[in-house]
Amino acid sequence: MALPVPKTTELLRTLTSYIDEGHAIDTWAAAVVKREIAAIEDPAARAMLNALRLGALGKEDEAVDSFDSALRAYCDSVIGLNFSTYLRRVGRYSSYVDLAYRLSELFEDPEIVSNACEAAYVTADLPRVHTFSMRLCKYVSSQTQDRVDIMSEADSFAKLLQAAERSMGVSPTLVQKLASLSISVADRHRKMVSGSRVSIAEGQIMVTVDVREADPEQLSDMNYELAMAIADNDELFDIPATAWFRGKNTEAKVV
Repeated sequence: MALPVPKTTELLRTLTSYIDEGHAIDTWAAAVVKREIAAIEDPAARAMLNALRLGALGKEDEAVDSFDSALRAYCDSVIGLNFSTYLRRVGRYSSYVDLAYRLSELFEDPEIVSNACEAAYVTADLPRVHTFSMRLCKYVSSQTQDRVDIMSEADSFAKLLQAAERSMGVSPTLVQKLASLSISVADRHRKMVSGSRVSIAEGQIMVTVDVREADPEQLSDMNYELAMAIADNDELFDIPATAWFRGKNTEAKVV
C-alpha cells in the first residue's frame, strides 16, 4: 500500500472514531464517505476503507468479510493491522487471536509479532509465548534491557505454569483451556479484551481477564456465566483453578 495521503488518513480517523465510540455513522455521512473512498487511487487503501465503512455502519459480519477479502487480495500489513484492531474493538477476541497468528506467518513486522505474542499470553499458549518472544528479540538490540525483559517475562510465565503443574497438578494445557473458555464468554458479550494475568494464590491458579467498557452489572453477569461454564466443563470443574473478569478502561500489556 502506498504511504498514507491526507484524505486516506482523514477517512481512516473518521471511520475508526465511529467504531471506537460504538455509534453507527448516519446514512448521509456514509454516502459522502463512500464517494470519497471511491476517489482514492490506491486499490488496497480503498478496500481497507470500505471495510471500515461497513464497520462504522454497524455491519459487523460484512466488515469482517470485507477485511478478509482485502487482506487476501492485497496481502498488505496495514490492512492486516487495521483488521486486527477492528476485531479486537468489536469484541471478537477469538477471531483476533486467529488473525494475529495468521499475520505473523505472512509478515515480518514488529507490531504484528508483538500482537501475536500478546495474544499468546492472553490465551496462555506457552509454546507460542516462547516462539513470539524469540521473534520479538530480533527487533531489539542485544545490548538493550528490552531484550532481557522480553525473555525474562517469557521465562517467568513458563516457570509459573510449571509450578502450577508441579504443585497442583494443573497442566499448561488446562490453563490454556481455562483462558480460552474465558475469552469465549467475553466474545459472547462483545467485550474488548485488553489483557490478562495468570497467577497462583490461595492454593489455586487464577486467570484474570481484563475487559473494557463493562459496568459492574455486566461484569457480574459475565463472571456468573464463566463460573457456570467452568462447572459444566468435565476437564475444568474439579481442578484448583478459576477465572474471572475485571473491568479496565485502558489498554494493558499482558503480564
